[in-house]
Amino acid sequence: MVYFLSFFGALITLFLLIYIKWDFGRLSIRRKASVRNKQYELERGQNFPIVLTSNKDAVALFLSASCLTCHEVMENFNALRQKWCDMEFELFIRGSEEEILYLIDKHKISTHFVKLNETDKKVYGVRVLPYMYYICRNNKVLSGGIINEIKDIEKIISLGT
Repeated sequence: MVYFLSFFGALITLFLLIYIKWDFGRLSIRRKASVRNKQYELERGQNFPIVLTSNKDAVALFLSASCLTCHEVMENFNALRQKWCDMEFELFIRGSEEEILYLIDKHKISTHFVKLNETDKKVYGVRVLPYMYYICRNNKVLSGGIINEIKDIEKIISLGT
């Protein structure tokens, strides 16, 4: 009887672990699907809240100084600019001025940035960081989404073309 109960307990534990793993996997798939389904705050065709100065398409990146994925984006920022040299890049970064300046210097980023606060996040329709918008030269949003990894930047740009 004792062996049966311990076997039954182990079986229930195994079932729960499999269920939890499946449930968490499903949650992460939903988050990644937001890029594919174009679920973002500023709608396609809506004006971007600030007027961009150049006559180029633009990528607006919303990052945080305390986010590991954001650090990866900053680490690859110069390579991204080289890959899409015909686009303007705008950086909006949440964090203290010291943290932001340290990261800009560390990754040798040579573009201006805007220090992002909670009010700005609402104005730009950004709930989660890192986030990006792809904006056409006439200041209309073409696509946008959450960045889970560097490849998502290319996916979001391709959604707008």
